[in-house]
Amino acid sequence: MKVIILSLILAGNLNCMLEDSLRDTGSQESLEQSVSDVGDEDECVALVSALHQNYADVDTVRNIVAGMAINNGEYDGLLLEFSDKHECSNVVKELIGAGAKINCRDESRNTPLILATSNGCAETALALIGGSKDKAEAKRYVNLCNDNGTTALMRAAEYNVDSWCDTSHPYGGAAGAGVAVVKSLLEVGTDRKIQNKYGKTALMYAAQAGNVEIVKVLLNPYKGAGVNLKTPKDPKRLWDKPKSALDYARDGAGYKKNKLNKGRYEEIITLISEAISKHKTK
Repeated sequence: MKVIILSLILAGNLNCMLEDSLRDTGSQESLEQSVSDVGDEDECVALVSALHQNYADVDTVRNIVAGMAINNGEYDGLLLEFSDKHECSNVVKELIGAGAKINCRDESRNTPLILATSNGCAETALALIGGSKDKAEAKRYVNLCNDNGTTALMRAAEYNVDSWCDTSHPYGGAAGAGVAVVKSLLEVGTDRKIQNKYGKTALMYAAQAGNVEIVKVLLNPYKGAGVNLKTPKDPKRLWDKPKSALDYARDGAGYKKNKLNKGRYEEIITLISEAISKHKTK
C-alpha cells in the first residue's frame, strides 16, 4: 500500500468515496468487500473512513487495523488523527497495539496525548498515558511540550471540567473523568511547575478556567505545585502585570460574564490562599 495515509490526514482529505456503501455496513464481510472494490489510494481513504464510522465496535476496529498493510509512520498519522476524537479510544488502543508511536508529533509538535487532553478525551488520554514501556519513558512522555511549551497537564487542567467525554464508570461523570486524567498524569511524574512560553502553569490554567476539582488535585501536595510562580512581564503589554494562579482566580471571580460560576472562582481563591497561608506558617 502506498505511503499516503499521513499526507491525506494532514491535508484534511478524509472523505471516503465509499461513504454511502460503508454507512450502512452491517458486517465485517461487506466492509471488506467495499474496500476491495477500489484502488490502492482509495483503499487508504476507505479504511480511515471505516474507522471513523465504526469506532465504537471493538471487533470491527480490531479487524480494520489488523488488515492495514501500512508502515509504522502511517500508523503514527492515524494515531494523531483519532486521538482528539471523542469516544475513539478503541481505535487509539488498537493503533498503539499495532505499533503506532505515542510520542509522534503533528505540525505544531502536539503529541497524541496533548491532543487528547485538549479535547477532553479521557479514555484515550488514559490509554496513551499507559502506553509507555516503563516508568522512565512514561515520565518523559507526559512532560513533552508542543511548540508553545504547553504540556498535556496544562491542557487537561484548562479543559472545561464538565465537558470531558468517556464519562462512564468508574469516573462518575465528566468532572470525575477530568480528575482521573490529571491524577494519572501526576502519578507517572508530570512536572506541575513547567511554564509554557506565556509563563503559565497547569495550576494557572485550572484557576483561570474555574476548575475547582482540578485545582484541588494540583495543590496536593503543595510542594511542587508552583503556587507562587508568576507569568513574566511582557514589554509589549506594559499594562499587564505578572500573574500567579491566585491572580487568575481573582480575575475570574471579578469578571462580569462569570456570574454563574463566581462561586467556583471564590472556592479556588480560598483553596490557594489557605494553601499559601498554611505553608507560610511552617
